[in-house]
Amino acid sequence: MPPRSPYPLSVTVLGLLLGTSCTVVLGPGVEDPTQDPDQLLLDRFDDGRAQWRDWHDSPGWIRSDSGSLVIHTAVADHDQPAFDGDETFTYGALAAHCPLQDSEGMCLDPAIGWSDYTFDVVIEPRAQVRAPLQDGLNQPAAWEVPWVFFRFQDTRHYYYLLFLTHHAREPESDFGGFEIGKYNCPDDCGVFTVDSGKETLLQVTADDIDDIDRKYLEFGRRYAVRVEVSNGTSEAGDPAVSIQAFLDGELMGGIVDDGTLEPIFGGQGATPPLFTGGVGLYGEDCEAWFDDVSVRRLGAPELD
Repeated sequence: MPPRSPYPLSVTVLGLLLGTSCTVVLGPGVEDPTQDPDQLLLDRFDDGRAQWRDWHDSPGWIRSDSGSLVIHTAVADHDQPAFDGDETFTYGALAAHCPLQDSEGMCLDPAIGWSDYTFDVVIEPRAQVRAPLQDGLNQPAAWEVPWVFFRFQDTRHYYYLLFLTHHAREPESDFGGFEIGKYNCPDDCGVFTVDSGKETLLQVTADDIDDIDRKYLEFGRRYAVRVEVSNGTSEAGDPAVSIQAFLDGELMGGIVDDGTLEPIFGGQGATPPLFTGGVGLYGEDCEAWFDDVSVRRLGAPELD
């Protein structure tokens, strides 16, 4: 995770999309597409994590347990820091599902993957696992929690949403709230560096949220997370992607990405939107439980 920027955060949100349309390709994971063709993926993890590939090839950090998918990373304790006192050394694990994939779970031709959909998942952050040092360094960060990925194509091309907790590393910079961001970089953009292509496009802090129960992600509590993503055009008439984020049924905020949004931090400037892709579940320096994943065509009737 790139270091956070110290300057105030803001973002310009464009108008609502118009004229949305989609081409949907059903993939593995549909329990009975003849009965419900709008259900693109439904997984309660009763049969383990077979539909989800470990994209980081982690050493056993992703497992199924009691009908949930669990990500439990190792402890980032500075055994191999980038430099003395460095707190950016981190562990993460990603389980992702592509609508079209080969026998090893790799994405096939994301250009004909899912486009407009609603992605629901229940998350439960159990614990942060970073080991603080006696000198006060290596404290847990606000973003070391469960994340959800959408329009996922591979580890360099996806959108992400996360709800943040308290920032023990720098209490005076307490985050809370949520972020929406994007990773859309060419093959030569680099990996795990400040200029790697990962962009935070929207951040809403705890100070901007009125509901006290939604200011900070709490550990040991279950949350219903929803993302609604669709293609259309911006007010300027350019192809664009609309993203809306919900927590426990309440709309928290969103953006319209038409390829002109400058990142609040990270990245190398504005990048094109991502118009198709699957979904992913990610945990960074934490123990995170995921359950009841559902991906449905956007606008389809809700299931009872």
